[in-house]
Amino acid sequence: MRLLDDDGGQLDAEFDIEVFDGGVDIVLRARSGTRDSMINPDYFAALELMLTRLSHVKPSITRVVVDSRPARSLPLDDRIVDLGYPIELFPSMDAHALRVRITEGQRLVASSVDPASRGGNKHKRIRLSLAIDTADFDIEQLLDISRLASADVDPPGPAGLGTGYYDDPVDRTLKPMAVFTRDDSKLERALAVHADTQRQLALHLRGHGIVPRKRTDGEPDYDIAWSQGSQIVVAEVKSLPEDGIDRQLRIGVGQILHYRELLRRRFGTEVLPVLAVPTDPGEPWHDVCAAAGIVLSWPPLWLGILEATASEVSHP
Repeated sequence: MRLLDDDGGQLDAEFDIEVFDGGVDIVLRARSGTRDSMINPDYFAALELMLTRLSHVKPSITRVVVDSRPARSLPLDDRIVDLGYPIELFPSMDAHALRVRITEGQRLVASSVDPASRGGNKHKRIRLSLAIDTADFDIEQLLDISRLASADVDPPGPAGLGTGYYDDPVDRTLKPMAVFTRDDSKLERALAVHADTQRQLALHLRGHGIVPRKRTDGEPDYDIAWSQGSQIVVAEVKSLPEDGIDRQLRIGVGQILHYRELLRRRFGTEVLPVLAVPTDPGEPWHDVCAAAGIVLSWPPLWLGILEATASEVSHP
């Protein structure tokens, strides 16, 4: 298995997934070879991206074990990278710093190098053990592995829909309440929670072989759209600040119904509207959206995103 990066490119670093009751082991294969003929050259990038994507379901790393052939002859306790466990993963963590801790920590495991030196192999075959409930989501889909996704080929559907998907930039100085100074989609897209929810939806789609699209000139200002059979699905992403949930959802309902009608007229096909949010907003919003023919969905399961059709949720 290999990861797809956020642009749909394949990282050159192989790994395996072993699922068991209550957890998952991810075995990242070693980087080796010379500069001109290297095996798994994207080892560091793949490990960091893996940690980032795992953080969205908030698992804990119970241990990291060096799993190389020389290390396997040692007792298990001598193969564990000394990091302090469990390590809780969460969306706002510094994935780069954790990656460095893991790679630096493995230098002295199954090694004869002087601890005072900076020598030692930092890209060995390792086994990350995670406490995680895989009943709630597909681990392969979450990681966005290349064998499940085909981001280079558009599925059948209306021609000319959108352009290639890209993640929106994030302004981490922007506060959620700033979006209520005016109804400004561009302003809200700069929020980290909005960008993170949108990125998770794009990963979910790619994990099912669906190509997410961004708006192009002449189209309404939606966040993501895609083809699903002969119909179009259009999604508006809304952040849900504690002091503005209802207002955000009222705005989102109006936006997505407007986008549905504009795209229906432009392409002459059925359009399924989706309101994508970071967490379950609860009632009455489930019933409000169902009555309006809108799929309301959130990560990590994204219920209703792939199953529904425009005819099934159309307005009565």
